[in-house]
Amino acid sequence: YWFVGGTVGRGQVAEACFPPAIARYALEHNILWRGTGLMGGCPLAAAPVFKIVAAVAGDQVTVAASGVRVNGRPWPMSALRSIDGPRVRVGSYRVQPGYVWLLGLNPHSWDSRYIGALPVSALRGRVIPVATTAGFFPALGGA
Repeated sequence: YWFVGGTVGRGQVAEACFPPAIARYALEHNILWRGTGLMGGCPLAAAPVFKIVAAVAGDQVTVAASGVRVNGRPWPMSALRSIDGPRVRVGSYRVQPGYVWLLGLNPHSWDSRYIGALPVSALRGRVIPVATTAGFFPALGGA
């Protein structure tokens, strides 16, 4: 990955730090490991995550057991898993100003399906995949 920093828009990959309470839970349950990331450490020395900004302020996110929809568009591989611990409630959410909804492209991704919207301040900047598995980042509005 190449860290380019700056503002991260919908469909782009962000390096993000989870807020302390979420980071603590993730560290205690071996969801995250400790690490520095491209731009230094996150709260509690948790490693940062790379996730796609799937929804921004004003977008409608619908969470169902079968998966997530953003503005009516299904997100790939986003079915809820019963073994992942806490998660947002099934339902529809409007992303509030100052927040984003981060999603991964892996059915095992621990993302906003489980922790909800994150403050924009959690985003450290944009990263560009340079060498990844073929087809891992399909065109998703700019990713």
